[in-house]
Amino acid sequence: MAALSFLSLPLPSKTSIAASYSSNPPLPGRKLRAAVIGGGPAGSSAAEALASGGVETFLFERSPSNAKPCGGAIPLCMLAEFQIPNHLIDRHVTRMKIFSPSNLAVDFGKTLLPHEFIAMLRREVLDSFLRSRAESSGAELISGLVTDLKVPTITGAPYVVDYVVGGSRRELAVDVVVGADGANSRVAKSIRAGDYTCAIAFQERIRLPDEKMKYYENLAEMYIGNDVSPDFYGWVFPKCDHVAVGTGTVRAKQEIKVYQRGIRERVKPKINGGKVIKVEAHPIPEHPRPVRIRGRVALVGDAAGYVTKCSGEGIYFAAKSGRMCGEAIVRASDGGERMIDERDLKREYLKEWDAKYVSTFRFLDLLQKVFYGSNAAREALVELCGDEYVQRMTFESYLYKKLADGNRWEDAKMLVNSIGSLMRSRRVHQSPRYAQPITAHALFGVVINAGPTGSRISVFELLGESRIPFLDGTAPSSSMKVQPGLSGFGDDPESASGSIAELVVFAKRRVPKKDWRNTKVQLMADAELEGLGLEVTDKILESCRHVLRSSGFLFKDEWARVIQGEEKGVYTWVAANYALGMLGGDPLETTGIVELGGTSLQVTFAAKEKLEVQSSQVIQLFGVDYNLFSKNFPQYGQDAGWESIYELHNSRELISFSNTREKIVGNPCVPRGYKLPENASDSAKLLVSHAVGNFSACRSEALAHVQRQQGKCMHAPCKIVSSVPFELGGEPVTTNNLLFTSEIFGLVPMISLIELEAAGKHYCEDDWFTLKSQHHSVDDLDLLKYCFSSAYMAALLHDSLKIPLDKRSVGFTNHTGNIPIDWTLGAFIVESTRAPLEWEPDNMGEIVGNDSVTYFLLFAFLLIAVFAAFFVLQWRKPRLKTIYDLEKGSYIVTRVPR
Repeated sequence: MAALSFLSLPLPSKTSIAASYSSNPPLPGRKLRAAVIGGGPAGSSAAEALASGGVETFLFERSPSNAKPCGGAIPLCMLAEFQIPNHLIDRHVTRMKIFSPSNLAVDFGKTLLPHEFIAMLRREVLDSFLRSRAESSGAELISGLVTDLKVPTITGAPYVVDYVVGGSRRELAVDVVVGADGANSRVAKSIRAGDYTCAIAFQERIRLPDEKMKYYENLAEMYIGNDVSPDFYGWVFPKCDHVAVGTGTVRAKQEIKVYQRGIRERVKPKINGGKVIKVEAHPIPEHPRPVRIRGRVALVGDAAGYVTKCSGEGIYFAAKSGRMCGEAIVRASDGGERMIDERDLKREYLKEWDAKYVSTFRFLDLLQKVFYGSNAAREALVELCGDEYVQRMTFESYLYKKLADGNRWEDAKMLVNSIGSLMRSRRVHQSPRYAQPITAHALFGVVINAGPTGSRISVFELLGESRIPFLDGTAPSSSMKVQPGLSGFGDDPESASGSIAELVVFAKRRVPKKDWRNTKVQLMADAELEGLGLEVTDKILESCRHVLRSSGFLFKDEWARVIQGEEKGVYTWVAANYALGMLGGDPLETTGIVELGGTSLQVTFAAKEKLEVQSSQVIQLFGVDYNLFSKNFPQYGQDAGWESIYELHNSRELISFSNTREKIVGNPCVPRGYKLPENASDSAKLLVSHAVGNFSACRSEALAHVQRQQGKCMHAPCKIVSSVPFELGGEPVTTNNLLFTSEIFGLVPMISLIELEAAGKHYCEDDWFTLKSQHHSVDDLDLLKYCFSSAYMAALLHDSLKIPLDKRSVGFTNHTGNIPIDWTLGAFIVESTRAPLEWEPDNMGEIVGNDSVTYFLLFAFLLIAVFAAFFVLQWRKPRLKTIYDLEKGSYIVTRVPR
């Protein structure tokens, strides 16, 4: 989508003319082979150009039916340049409104000519059309998951693409690779292209009643302000039968749902009565990667980082970069007849791209820093958008992707107006309504989860740039696990310190040294540790404390302890509601949590008032008191069920083995092909050697376990079916108010039991090699439990509690970015907010500090410098005309008088 006001205006770029030349020898008896990884606009356009130019082309797309979340706006010039048929367009937007932080509305689009419009379409429709066109041009479409790209170590040797189709592992050797696989590009990782900062875009598709949809027939809306994003904008874009309502941010990704609620609140009267039909989220690159070409591999689209600042526009630049790259390979290879190398790609593709667009990207980056830095600057931006000259310059530049002819006197007037708007907006926004805290310091925390199967450390970082601090998930992996768990050191308690020392070393690499002494480290051991006896437990914990005391982090002996199920339930509740964006508001709007992990099941929710019952407590988070109740159901946790099934099969198979030595019962809860480590016990090896991986059978065994536990129970509560739902304090607590989670599957977002069943069949019935290739970042032991965990949740929630299959009430991810979303996050938040945070702002009534005058003078100076340079370049740059001399067979560049 176009940026606000003049934010899409490209800077002048140098005319670059490069002749095609390759010193590489012809290929013997075959064509150049190219693999394009990713079937979006970038990949499809690259594949079409390659196949049309004579290169043997393979286009990989993991999910042809899916598309990434996207506003779906494309400029007018793209329709003609890429021959996009009119029937693909959902809406012809001819009107646009921009709303400031104070809700000042400006009609943006008054200068559009009768034939001009912004095309709105759905990405799944556009992507499918472009892929089909690439196929018709000769590209072979492969619907499979690329798992690895093997880079050759010998010059001229092929690249090998590893991929999976229908559970079958395959390979393809190619000469050239085009990486078009998005912001989390596997191709980029394979060639060590470096990282970049990513924003996150969140969008809901909402179907509106006909009368409200008519309002958005040809209208798009953009909203800016701290309530919708600290560094981007919110949008309402019309589609065929619904609207897309979304927002994005790079600075506060963890609070994206808070900002989504903000945009929904802004447009509430216009979307009331609407139904959410789809929820989407996706990372968006914020700048180009450090390396975009290495060897015979080139990156395009989001994989290369070609998304503009301010607007987040990426569709046109994705398709354009893909086509330019494909055409460059065709030229350099003489139509697929010759091998190419890195020099060819840099000369024919990268040099041309940078000459054409790099100045535009840098200019928009600078303008985002100026106009998205505060509510006052955003207010000034919207005021400027009311100027018709600004609108004309913006739309001409955006719609046609070329420098608009400006008037230097109008440009000078726009500059003066910009400075005046900034100063006026500063006065408007010196009120508590638009308060922003002063830039905050980071607060780190370290939590060690000492579970029965291993100890996992999580390093968290809170940034206090709003009333509710947010987590920074952009850092490298913030979690590490070692095995065995502390309970494995029962015979040698002193050795437990070694595993903790290894985790401490990991944490020190993640926390800056200057922050060590202010970083709190906690160790929380599972209650199973107490099964070793009080004396052994104390020795193990003391061994761990010895390491933590000398770690350099902030530590007290009482911070290494055993925690019970109810306390873990409270931490899970905090983590889930933080991830869902529900903390800091009405306690009754929070979500209750049923945590299925561990040896017991915990139910935790916030009550209307303090309950005079056991296992209730009041905690204060971000200025709000929460009356929490937690109830524990022993032996109903997933870990207890897993151990029960394991023991049952172990004894069953050992008996069968000893009696018949032939007929052995298989285990349906272990995927086929799973192999235990060499040091596993003989009984464990026997168990997994007959893994059959069947979801339905595993679910039946899980249900049988639940029923057995109810029959064995000696202490209430016994029957979970009659205990949940239940009444407490006269208020009903039903399954409608609850989110069901597990340490294995995580907390958010919510999925239905139908989706859980589908996932369960995948985790149970796909072979182990396929699972590992698709979930390579998941710990082997955790991945092994995914089959049983999904079966157990289905058995407990649907078969026992009768929760409808279509109800979205199951948490199903354990990471947001690189941040683990589990109970340890809740522990960190609770412990970090017990005392006021040292970086909490003292004066919430000022948007800027005492240096506000200097701040805005700096803005003014920056604007003057930017526009002065722009005007000089525009005025002095010669106008050139390029023609092709047919007789001489060369280009001629001539100067055109002004």
